[in-house]
Amino acid sequence: MRTKKKIFWGIILVLAAVFLLVSQMGLIPELNIGFWTIVWTIVSAAILINGIAKFQFSGIFFGLAFLGIIYDEPLGISAITPWPILGAALLLSIGCNMLFPKRKHKKIVNVTCSDHWGNEIEVDREKGEDREEHFEGADGEYLEFKQVFKSGTKYVTSANLKSIEIECVFSNMEIYLDNATLAGGVATLSVESVFSHMNIYVPRSWIVEENSENVFASVNVKGKPSPDGCNKLYLKGENVFGGVDVIYI
Repeated sequence: MRTKKKIFWGIILVLAAVFLLVSQMGLIPELNIGFWTIVWTIVSAAILINGIAKFQFSGIFFGLAFLGIIYDEPLGISAITPWPILGAALLLSIGCNMLFPKRKHKKIVNVTCSDHWGNEIEVDREKGEDREEHFEGADGEYLEFKQVFKSGTKYVTSANLKSIEIECVFSNMEIYLDNATLAGGVATLSVESVFSHMNIYVPRSWIVEENSENVFASVNVKGKPSPDGCNKLYLKGENVFGGVDVIYI
């Protein structure tokens, strides 16, 4: 999966570089696009492609809206940018999510799989229950958080935490893990962050191993774990135009 993502971003960046040079050299008279226009085009296209790939209406409509704002003059749609087209994208996202709710997938019971680092992880969900979704206090083995255009705080109190998946778009999020217990002393935190900032609070008895892809973004660790820390949290994912702070408390 990571190789495919690197190939995708590599191709996008190479094409962007060629596009930028061609536009500035005047080889195509109609093109007169600056560096930052190229950057915002890349980000908007990535949001759109990610939305299409995952069938997420917010990514599709906002990706199209951002592209429309960037190229409103050539397209002749200046009258509806920026706020009308953003408002339409928001309403379309909400409406389509109501009309076509995303189906949940059942979890497989009693299997062993490997994470990105090759470590074996046993998946054992009773009766194959759906993955739980919580947006404030959260208690479960497998958790998902999704936040778009808003701020929020999540308090995880799981007694047997195995993994958390987070999707954060144009938002601020704070996640408190100090009252959670890792299953077998190991858990995975997967983050997909676009134009967002995230504070992740972890106890000093945990060791955080970060292995994420950052595009015009960064992951910062504040504080230090205890020397005798015996729990391990694997932090991975994608961070585009944002920041993630891991804070020991």
